[in-house]
Amino acid sequence: MGAVNADLARAFEEAPRTIDNWLRNEPAFRRAVKHGRQFADGDVAHGLYRRATGYTYHSNKVFLSDGEPMVIPYEVHCPPDVRAAVFWLRNRQPSRWRDDPRPKEDSVEREPPGPLMNADQEVRAPYAEIDDQRRNWWPGAEELEKAENAANGHSEAESGPGDAPKAAPAA
Repeated sequence: MGAVNADLARAFEEAPRTIDNWLRNEPAFRRAVKHGRQFADGDVAHGLYRRATGYTYHSNKVFLSDGEPMVIPYEVHCPPDVRAAVFWLRNRQPSRWRDDPRPKEDSVEREPPGPLMNADQEVRAPYAEIDDQRRNWWPGAEELEKAENAANGHSEAESGPGDAPKAAPAA
């Protein structure tokens, strides 16, 4: 199942070139090989998915009790594997999950935004009140933020409350 052409050649005791010819010229052989490969790929995908999401299985332990074997069933939980999940997502949804080290052409160097600044608006909305409370936990916080912005050469129009400071213009 899922054998590469060289494995098939060994199994059939034929030259690899013969296997290539059979695959090209024999539709039934081609379908059988394709089906076997798809079946094997499905098994691997299922195993990777289980590993990425975690799973539980049943096993037995054998103990000796008064010289007699005693079989005790138990459950084993395998927690999700982050690396398997990342691999799965990067391959299934590459546009959302790939690491792209290339900067976008229109990007401008600036300070990194706050943790919620890149989130979609609907994701940020429930946290807006918490952000306001965080910024205003101290009565002088707003004045301090304005003073820091002014000291860094930023006007309030450039940087709103809670925004990360923007990079100063080059001299």
